[in-house]
Amino acid sequence: PSGGWGWGGWGSSFGSSLMSTASAVGSGLTTVVHGVESSLGIPPPEEMSKKEEGAEGEASPQQAPGGGLWGALGVSMVANVVQNTTKKVVSGTLDSLEYVGKKTMDVLAEGDPGYKKTKHIIEVAGQKSHLSQVLREAKEEAEQRAKEAEEEEAHRKANFGIMFDEFQGLAHLEALEMLSNQSEGKVQAVLSALSGEEQEELKAELIQVKEAFKLEDVVEEEAEAQEVQEFAKTVTELLFELHIGMTPDKLNKAQTDALEYLTQSEKDLEEGETKDPQDLHTAAIQMLAELTAKSIHQFLKAAELILMQKDPEKTPLEMAQTLTKLTSALCEEVSVLSNKYCVCLNTAAVTEKPDDFSHLITNVYLEASNSASYIQDAFQLLLPIIQESCIQTKNLALSAFQKHL
Repeated sequence: PSGGWGWGGWGSSFGSSLMSTASAVGSGLTTVVHGVESSLGIPPPEEMSKKEEGAEGEASPQQAPGGGLWGALGVSMVANVVQNTTKKVVSGTLDSLEYVGKKTMDVLAEGDPGYKKTKHIIEVAGQKSHLSQVLREAKEEAEQRAKEAEEEEAHRKANFGIMFDEFQGLAHLEALEMLSNQSEGKVQAVLSALSGEEQEELKAELIQVKEAFKLEDVVEEEAEAQEVQEFAKTVTELLFELHIGMTPDKLNKAQTDALEYLTQSEKDLEEGETKDPQDLHTAAIQMLAELTAKSIHQFLKAAELILMQKDPEKTPLEMAQTLTKLTSALCEEVSVLSNKYCVCLNTAAVTEKPDDFSHLITNVYLEASNSASYIQDAFQLLLPIIQESCIQTKNLALSAFQKHL
């Protein structure tokens, strides 16, 4: 009966107790969260979480007639209250913890410059199954990069054009071209200003100088004869004949260093030691590049000194003949050294696989030919400079003759 002890009364009491307990738990958690939020300046969970208004309304408890068991328990009301309360607490707490976590990470990142790098390492390591695998892959990647860098460096040192530029050969050649172009312009200007007999007389002298600039082809017999000659002595004597106060110290040192390396390599091979053909090829290319660069530098200094002379001791024709001999000596030395390096390279390749290194020998001969061409082209750039000197000499002679009148 209504009002007596039974399931209805027990259900009402149980429902009220359950709601009180849920409310107490929610209030306790909310108090803790509010305390954390207040200390960190976090907005309340109600503002951060999205409420689902209208999705679920709180059902008003209605007791079924007769005070039955389910009506007394108010199951629907209790379930909704507990569900809503728990949802709010959990959702608000997770939002708060997420915010706290993000803010903590930001503070750590600002205070620790290595945080991002450490985080990346941890993330990458976390994606791998084992730390040993991570270290092994890192080692392999480092070895691959080192190998590629080593191959690139080896290719650079064995490239004639790159090494020629490193020995400043390109800079010397550009400077010589500039002087040559300036002298060519002056010569043409003088010829245009003259006429008649004076012009023809000057043309004849300029043509005579040009004829002296013709080089004979370096034949094999001449190159072999150069082997027994002292290169440094020959070059020094030829420069002395110019009477411009220039010595070939850098040029002689480049030739001496190349010859010493070659002699030591030949000795090692004779004693049964092995030499890496790649190393010999690289040394040969560097020898050619340096010798070519130093030769062009010698031409550049000669041009500058010739233009500075006010009263040269040698006639332009004599200087042209001497420079022609100097150029021939340089080209012959290039031929001699390249032949010796190729013989040494061929000997070293016999112990390996000769067919695998034949292209290296071919490359040395090719670059030796290019080296001789560069030296000869630089020599031809001296022609306008000697011709300008010829005009200056005529002007000085004319002035001296007029003073005696």
